[in-house]
Formats: sequence, structure tokens, C-alpha cells
Amino acid sequence: MKSSFLRTTACAAITAGALFGFSDRALSVTTSYWDVAGRQAILEGNAENVTVGPLGSLGLSPMLVQVGDIGEYYVWSFAKDRRGNLYVGTGDQGRIYKIDSSGQSSLFFDTVELDVVSLAVDKDGNVFAGTSPDGMIYKIAPSGEGKPFTDTPESYIWSMVFDDRGDLYAGTGEKGRVYKFDRSGNAEIVYDSQETNILGLVWDDENDRLILGGDGNGLLIALDRDGKAQVIYDSPRDEVGAVFLAPDGAIYFSSAGDRDSKDPDTKGKKDKKNALLYRVDPGGAVELFWASDAEFIFSVAMRENGNLLVGTGSPGTLVELNPDGEATIWKELAESQLLKFHAWAGDFVFGTGNQGHVYRVGPDRASEGEYTSETMDAANVARWGNLRWWGETEGSSDVVFETRSGNTEEPDDTWSDWQKIRDEDRGGKVQSPAARFLQWKARLVGDDESGPQVERVRVAYKEHNLAPKVHSVTVSGADETYYEGPSDQRPETLHQVLADGTRVEYYPGRYRNGGPSEADDLWTNSIRTARWEATDANGDLLLFDVYCRGAGENSWLLLDEDIDLPYFSWDSRKLTDGEYRLRIVAKDQPHNPEGTALTAERIGEPFTVDNTPPVIDGLSASRDGDRIRVKAGAEDRTSPLRRAAYSFDAQTWRAVEPIDAIFDSWEEEFAFEAPETGSMKSSVLFFRVSDEAGNVARGKVSIR
Repeated sequence: MKSSFLRTTACAAITAGALFGFSDRALSVTTSYWDVAGRQAILEGNAENVTVGPLGSLGLSPMLVQVGDIGEYYVWSFAKDRRGNLYVGTGDQGRIYKIDSSGQSSLFFDTVELDVVSLAVDKDGNVFAGTSPDGMIYKIAPSGEGKPFTDTPESYIWSMVFDDRGDLYAGTGEKGRVYKFDRSGNAEIVYDSQETNILGLVWDDENDRLILGGDGNGLLIALDRDGKAQVIYDSPRDEVGAVFLAPDGAIYFSSAGDRDSKDPDTKGKKDKKNALLYRVDPGGAVELFWASDAEFIFSVAMRENGNLLVGTGSPGTLVELNPDGEATIWKELAESQLLKFHAWAGDFVFGTGNQGHVYRVGPDRASEGEYTSETMDAANVARWGNLRWWGETEGSSDVVFETRSGNTEEPDDTWSDWQKIRDEDRGGKVQSPAARFLQWKARLVGDDESGPQVERVRVAYKEHNLAPKVHSVTVSGADETYYEGPSDQRPETLHQVLADGTRVEYYPGRYRNGGPSEADDLWTNSIRTARWEATDANGDLLLFDVYCRGAGENSWLLLDEDIDLPYFSWDSRKLTDGEYRLRIVAKDQPHNPEGTALTAERIGEPFTVDNTPPVIDGLSASRDGDRIRVKAGAEDRTSPLRRAAYSFDAQTWRAVEPIDAIFDSWEEEFAFEAPETGSMKSSVLFFRVSDEAGNVARGKVSIR
């Protein structure tokens, strides 16, 4: 039985080659599709007056209208009086603006501080303004005349709220204290916390308590009228900023910062810096309600329908959350932060930072919005097919698509102009010219009663076919031989049957019992294996043709064709001895119609075919006492000699060197003395010599 270790090499090639010619994307020379669906994909684009729903659907956003002319850098705080006037605390000039019910703004009061970070209005219409960096509280009459109400030893008056008795509470920093002030301005420290700053204050009428959020330890705390504190929740971050009490008694609060997590599952690890929003139900149970993509959640409010409005920072984003915590992105603002919400004029206003503006969230919906997709890279120049979209249109609502294309990653003036798609039942042919990159935009049109929804967009495209490339060609050396040996020296195999029925066998890199280092009988030294590396930019499956040509010849001999793996083994005895080259031709025809398929080729380095053993001449052996003197010559016509050995009476073989002590020539001379061992004299000397290709010549001579 012959045990073919030839397959050890071949199967290694199968391991690499069985999936050869495929890529992670679809085969490009067939029709491919660019799908934009789902929230993450949609958020890669840019929306203007367009919302992004929990599942990634696009719709028209509520109308956002800038109110008043503030012209400051930050809008920190809001308050309103019984007449419907809205007061706006700003920075970095420490001014307070008044916006009347018609939306007209005017400067109401100018403090000597840098920032008005909190506002509150009493039942008489007096405006109280908490400031920084000197921690002063101003009291301003409805007429606009004001003066310091109190000068605290604190640096920041972060938050203020009146209780049901008319007492004013203030959360401060940088010592984390809560003050209570009577109508005369007399102050009492009702809580000296372990926090650095008290950022949020809410009065809870139902439970007769103050709810506050701290920065430093990230605690949500309840404080009764006697100043007794109870921790509601120890958050995993170092800051509880926004605190909101819902009509049903639930508390929503944000958690942000960079503290080590207190979660036992992640203890010792740094939390991600995205801000978290928690909900405390009336019974005290706490749940993570929503995880933001932004670094901070600055403010929370609730709409009449029970949905939350959330304002974030870096980036400044307006988000709506349904009762299940599913987010709809209303708008990503040009400003960096959405700092504060306040109920006003039947809905809400919000203030921003970097730059400071006031926007009203109108009850009406925008009549028109636009969404622009991210840029799609087809990897190569492509022709565009149809654009199709899925969604709904009601009443007079409509969706109009346009596309543009170009060959730069970022659209510039070298790109084509936007071209409309002629709508043919939710889509139509893309008119943009062939290019590597494509972008689409959708214009959504609606009215007060109806608006469109876009849930998914698909663009068909097909790459121009590119020729494959053959990067390298190698041929196994003539000394990479395969040996006859016992079957238990074969390594154990693993195998896999692919979907197309191909059986792939995998061999370990080392033999189980170790392979033979040398054998008497070489049986497959004529087998040669060629390997090559080839790629196709389109990801096409490749077939290969293998040609051979001898030195000095003009025509190529076809050895095999339509090989689907990047290796080929053949018996070189089909060729005469001499020097040859291989030519590998790669073809992408399996996935390209006739007339469009392309080829590439590479010619390998020369290799030698030598299947003829050397010739031994002049072999003689004579006895001189207990030693045998041996002389011989050997010659090979194609490759240099590599080793020689002798044996007495076909017993143990012993290696010998040529006269010049180095195997470096096609012709070598041997002269050596061999000690005779044993009690019986030998009668025959056997001599063998092998060339670089492993061909063996044998001779014998009687010992004289």
C-alpha cells in the first residue's frame, strides 16, 4: 500500500482556496443593492425638519420656530409668570430677557454676574435669578426693577424652586448645599450634602418633599421639610443633572459623567460616556429607561400625549421618547447643547448653548422636510439601476427623490447635479451618471393632517467589470518529494462538505507520528505542484488555465484548464528533462456574460524538470587488509548531485562525500576507504548516488 503524503500539500492549498474568489459583499458584476434601512443606517445621513423614528422611519418633524432675538452665547434657564411672559436667563453677560406672548423679546434685567443659571417666579410675579460665579440671587419686580435678594457664600446657584408654601429653595455649588429662603431673604442651610453641586431641584407636592440631583457622587436624593435626606438611587455615573417629576409621580433623571461603574457586572471598568436616563416608578423601583448617544442629557419635559422630550449635548439633539423608551430623533441642532425645556404658549420652548437661541416646539408639523443619505461607495465605477422605497403617503403628502454621483469620497463641485427620479410606483430609474459614489436625498411634503413615512430605500447598481490580477506563481522544488511509508504515518484528517458538495480535508501542520526524513524508495518525486495568488476587484469567482513552455520554445502546452482553486499538481514525467516556465491565465467568466469576461495572466520563474537518474561509471572495490578501497564517478545531465552512499551486501547504508568534500557539481568523483566489519568478509559493494531532483542511480561491484 502506498500512503500518499502528496495530499498533505494539496489539502493545505484547499484550505486557502476553497472559498477563493468571494468577498463579504455581493458579487459585483451581478446586480448589487445598497439598502438604507434601520435606525443606525438612517442616522448616518442628515435630516432637516425630518424625524428619525425608533425603527429608522423618516417623517416630518414638529415645527421648530426661533423665538425672540437673544443674541447671547448660552440660554441657561427659563421661568414664566401668570401673564404668559417668558423669562430667559443667559450667559456669558448675565442678562435676563423677557419674551411676551406674541414672541417679541426685550432685555428685562442685566446682572453684574456672568451667567444666570436658574430662574424662578413667585406668585406675585417677582423674578428670582440665581447666578454664577459669585452665587448671588437677584429679585426683580415685574417692572424690571431689581436688586440683590441675597449674597450667598457659594459660587453657583444652579437650581431654584418654590414649594407649596412659597418658600424658595436653592441648590448650590461648589459645596453641594441646599438653602431655604423666606420672603425677607433670610437663609437657612437645610441640607449640606456630600455632592459638589446640586444641579436639579423639583418640589414634590404629593409627597411633601424636595427631590434633588447631585454632581460628584451621582445621587438622586429626597429631602423632607425637616431636612432629612434619603437616597432614592445611587447612579453609576458621577452626575445627576436633569430631574423631572411626571404627573403620575414617576421621576425621570439623567446620569452622566465618567466615574467607575458601581454595577457589579462591570466593576472596575470605565463606563461609556453616553448619558443615561432612568425612571423611578411611584413605588420606588428604578429602571434604565433610555441610553443616549450623546455625552449629556441636560433637560427633560413631558408632552400632553405622555411622551418625553429630551435635550442632549455634544451633539445638541431634540429627542422624543414614547412610554416604552423608544426614541424618535426630532432634530440634531446646529447648536452644541440643548440646555433647558419650559412649558409655554401651549407647548414647549427650549434654549441652546453654543449659540444661545430660544426655539418654540410648535403644535403644527413642518410642511416640508429633507433627508440626505450618507455617501455610498460602490468600490468601483458602477452603473445605477432603480431606486425603490417603502413607506406610506396619506392625503396630499408626497416623497420626491433625487440622486447625484461622483468619484470623490466627499461630494464636491466635480459631482453631477441632483437629478430627480421619475416616480413609478415608489421609485424609478436613477438618472445620475456612472461613478464610484452615489448619494440620494428625499424631500418629504405634507400638511397639518397628513405626512409621509419612508421606512426603507434600496438602490440597484452594477459595477463595471475589471480584469482579475495574478500576483505570483510558484512551483514546488524538485526536492519536495513524497514518500512511500506505513499508513499510520498519515495525519488524522478533518473534513467539511461545502454547500456545493465539495469535500474539503484539512491536515494538521505536523504529522501525528512524525514523517519519514528519508526513504529508500521515492515514488512520487516526479509530482510537481504549482501555486498562485490571484484576486478580482469585483469579487468574481475565478477559473484558471495552466500552460507550460520549455526554454527556447515558442508555443505553450496546456496542462489543464478551468481550475477553480489556486493550485495544480501534475506528473512532470510528461515533460522531457530541462528548464520550463508556467503561465497562469485567470478568467472571471463564471459571473460575466460572454463578451464582457476578462482575463489576466502571469508567467512564473523558471523551474527545472529532472526525472532521469545520474549515471555511475568506473565503480571498483578492492580489499586492502581489513579495509575496502572504493573508486567511482557519477554524472547527471540536468541537476547537480546531492548525496551518495554505499553498503556491503545490501546491508546498512553509509553516506560518503566526493573527493572535493562538497556536492556542488553535475559531475563528481569518489575515492574512499570503507572499513569492513563483522567476522565474514563482504563479497559485493553496493553504491548509490542521487541528484537534486531526488533521482537515484544504483550500482554494484564484486570486491576483489
